[in-house]
Amino acid sequence: MRKWKRGEEAVLRRFWTECTHRELSEMLPGRTVNAVRHRCNALGLTRSDEWTEEQVAMLRSWYEARDGKPLQLDDLARKLGRHKTNVSRKARSLGLSNRRRTTGRKDRRKFKGDERALRKHLSERQKKAIRRDGHPRGMLGKKKSPESVARSAKGSREWRARQPQDRLDEMSRRAVETKIERYGSAAPPGFMDGSSNPYSRTKAGRRADLGDRFFRSRWEANYARFLNLLVEQGDVLRWEYEADTFWFDGIKRGVRSYTPDFKVWDRDGSVYYVEVKGWMDAKSKTKLKRMKKYHPDVDLRLFGEKAYRELARKLGAAIPGWEGRC
Repeated sequence: MRKWKRGEEAVLRRFWTECTHRELSEMLPGRTVNAVRHRCNALGLTRSDEWTEEQVAMLRSWYEARDGKPLQLDDLARKLGRHKTNVSRKARSLGLSNRRRTTGRKDRRKFKGDERALRKHLSERQKKAIRRDGHPRGMLGKKKSPESVARSAKGSREWRARQPQDRLDEMSRRAVETKIERYGSAAPPGFMDGSSNPYSRTKAGRRADLGDRFFRSRWEANYARFLNLLVEQGDVLRWEYEADTFWFDGIKRGVRSYTPDFKVWDRDGSVYYVEVKGWMDAKSKTKLKRMKKYHPDVDLRLFGEKAYRELARKLGAAIPGWEGRC
């Protein structure tokens, strides 16, 4: 380790109240941030956690005077002789800022409580800021190397292999419950705006005429309208969308659970489930096969393309709000 020179220590004593450890390391070639921090501590050049009344008053005045404009936190930290992280922490403790804030009142009024649209807006705004100002940690345009991806994948597989089955089951359950709580559906988040929908002819979104419920496709929304017609005619008692999730205990990889599209109560009080499926991909086939194996007592009915086309031809024009061709 290279010994510290008197000139270097003089720089620390002169500027330690005005500069951060990183800025001091940039002023001293060959000295890392950790080296500067340790040397400052050894020389007794440490900042007290106690805030004076003058410092608190200056902090309040800066936050109150910004009037919605961006706070120049670096300048404030230099004037206070503290790191900006310490300044931010003190501001939160005084109620001058909110760590959990997501956006201002203007944006919240604009989206009227639609959290998904609000998060998408914030994401787009952050991406725009990074394109304009660069990534705050200099990571714009950088990607993991193939070797790094391979190491990460290997570590993930080894970690899963060490976990007991009950823990893996609980993790999957929590993931589905979180999606249902956050989005009102067990569908992946990409389905919410249709941006990553693998089904080219589907249209995900909320339907005002169906209680503002979210559906992943026109076909599902139209089948819900058909069920409403059956309820009005007394053919069924009621229905729910994605009401229950069935788990395939013992499955470690691949499809571990299945949520049917509709749960329907018949006139006699019996319950059956309906899966609206225009075409069957490999994952859908696996779900249905495992339902027969792990839940053979569940009455699951497949409403396929032929049945849907027939329904659209006969009743589509008579059902209010029907989407697509009849």
